[in-house]
Amino acid sequence: MHGHRKYMVLLLGVFACSLSVIFLKTSQTHAYWLSAARLLIAAAFLSPLMVIEARKLPGALSTQSLLLSVPGAVMLAVHFITWTIGARMTTAANGTLMVNLTTVVMPIVMWLMNRERVNRGEIVGGILAMSGVAALVGSQYELSPQGVRGDLICFGSMCLFCVYLAFSRRLGMGRSLWLYIVPLYAISGLICALIALVTRAPFPTLTPRETTLLLCLGLVPTVIGHTVMNWCMKTMRGPVVSTANLFQFAFSGVTAYILFRELPAASFYPVCGLIIAGSVIVILSHRSSVDVDVES
Repeated sequence: MHGHRKYMVLLLGVFACSLSVIFLKTSQTHAYWLSAARLLIAAAFLSPLMVIEARKLPGALSTQSLLLSVPGAVMLAVHFITWTIGARMTTAANGTLMVNLTTVVMPIVMWLMNRERVNRGEIVGGILAMSGVAALVGSQYELSPQGVRGDLICFGSMCLFCVYLAFSRRLGMGRSLWLYIVPLYAISGLICALIALVTRAPFPTLTPRETTLLLCLGLVPTVIGHTVMNWCMKTMRGPVVSTANLFQFAFSGVTAYILFRELPAASFYPVCGLIIAGSVIVILSHRSSVDVDVES
């Protein structure tokens, strides 16, 4: 896949991820079980694709291959758990703000882990987009004892998410997406379930409402969102992915209006303008370089 289609797929993944906070705050399921459910649902839904791919590549789904998924699975499990806890402790705007800081953290992580250099256009675009985040800080940031703890948890979860994506880029290179991501989801889900059992977290009451929310979390932000983000990290530069992720703020605002008729604050429109401008600069600077072509 080449050209503008890549960026359309990336935006689809960002939009799917932006719905996560709405499902999380609406659900009453304990964070450990919720994280386990969404991951295991995603693994079950995608497992036919893994089986088809494994038949094409005999021996590709070996014990050694499964072990390569363990580091990413551990980080993803902790990310989902901490993101659920943090998102429920703070406001949706603040949680989204912390996610948007991936633009600052991702280039550092990619340089430390993969020695991926950042070009001038990516730096300029990232700074411009982050000025939009700064405007959000000045206009919507709310402070409270519980909110501050939630913000810090979300920030730590976001940093872990950056490391998780960097691991996916390194370990997923040269491998089929489905043979990597499906075992990763399954192992990560089992880790969350084990944590829930060990800590004796209350088992969820599976009412029709809760079941629907869990299915939505498993299929939309996880199957679509995280799978697309993993694919993009294999085929595009890290700063491009992280800067496009800033669109979550715009998507969340539009979704909140459609579902709850919440009108965006006055700062919403200039913030979106800065974010879009920064994203365009990063993408245009990327188009002059060569993408990494990986079979998916």
